[in-house]
Amino acid sequence: LRGERVKVIDAKNVHLKERHELIGVELDFKVGDNDTVDSASERGVAGGGIGMECIKEMGLRVFGHQLCGAALLRLECCPSWATVIGIKSLEELKVKYCPTLYELSSMPLLKSLKIWECDGLHTIGDLPALESLDVNICKKLKTLANMPSLKSLNIRKCDGLNTIRDWSALKWLTVDECERLKTLANMPVLESLEVKGCGRVEQVADDHMPALKGLWLSDLNILKQLPTRLPSLELHVKHLPNWESTFTSMPCLRRAFFNNCPTMQTEVLIYALSERVGHEGQATQLQRLSVLKCKCARLEWKLLEQLPNLIELHLDPESAVLLSSQVSTFLPSLKYLYLGDNNVDEEVKWGRVPQWVWGLSQLELLHLVGFTEDISLGGLWQCLPKLRWLRIYDFLNLKSVVDVNNITPQQNETTCPTDAKQQIACLSKLEHLPTSGCPALHLP
Repeated sequence: LRGERVKVIDAKNVHLKERHELIGVELDFKVGDNDTVDSASERGVAGGGIGMECIKEMGLRVFGHQLCGAALLRLECCPSWATVIGIKSLEELKVKYCPTLYELSSMPLLKSLKIWECDGLHTIGDLPALESLDVNICKKLKTLANMPSLKSLNIRKCDGLNTIRDWSALKWLTVDECERLKTLANMPVLESLEVKGCGRVEQVADDHMPALKGLWLSDLNILKQLPTRLPSLELHVKHLPNWESTFTSMPCLRRAFFNNCPTMQTEVLIYALSERVGHEGQATQLQRLSVLKCKCARLEWKLLEQLPNLIELHLDPESAVLLSSQVSTFLPSLKYLYLGDNNVDEEVKWGRVPQWVWGLSQLELLHLVGFTEDISLGGLWQCLPKLRWLRIYDFLNLKSVVDVNNITPQQNETTCPTDAKQQIACLSKLEHLPTSGCPALHLP
């Protein structure tokens, strides 16, 4: 064996029964461009010419003792296999595109298991040593057996799965598009949790996850609440139409990103973030905050004054319409600001970049989108001494980012801009000036 893929016609000459040194096997029965499988001789492929149509089980029943010492096994495009049994030495198993595989029996030494697109699989036996499990598109899988050593679990499109048990060693969990999943049990050492596209999930946990460091939730249509105490350092919430931000405690939060959560209430967020303020003499630790397309969220000074350590802020006018020029006094550490205007809803439309932006003297990056009434930024960004990145997108009427002699809409197109050399001198203070969707903009 030379670690190479051979043609189907050559596979029968492998003679596995003579390979006593074998520690790993990869079987891929995909038909390549140069493969032919017309003759009867090409059907004898394994262990002394066992026909493909006879291969129903993988392990001792096919290869006898030859695979007893194998630590790695990969099966791909094996249409007739129904089960994997008898290989007690396996430490890593990868199975792809085996539609008739219906069970995996107990394997005491197995540490890593990947199963992709095995539609017939409904049972996975006890795997006491398993540390990593990746299951993708196994629609009939309903339960996962005992896996006390499991640390990492990734499940995608397993429509028959309705619950995930409380594994005591699990640290990383990702669940994606499992239609019947309703609940996640408490997991005492879980550090990272991502749940998306599971339309029936009603709650993430009925208590708390004391070790949680990162939580990502998206496209959960009926989820209304999170754990009562959330020690997470990072929180991403996206497309939760019924979530009302009913958490009660998040004293350790460092990053929070909220997108398209129409019922989210920022008043609750204030109390959740400020639990330790006043009690232990500590300010909230939140450093990065993004609130976009959250109609009920309003970031007023009551929230911002609780965030003296904030260095990054993403806002749209729906969230920031009530902010005033005093913002700079509330956010003394802010370095990165992403601000967009709303060109649809007139009630929350600014039109021009709000004046309070130019008072944020610590800004290093300013990202502006959709301020259609601005004709010139008038060089106001030069009031920001540390600014190095200025991003300008979708300013339909913007003509200059420096002073253009106070152009107004009533003035004609012949008004002369500031001398080109002066403009270049101003712009040279920036390291990056990306622009897009600014058809009238002139740069020297």
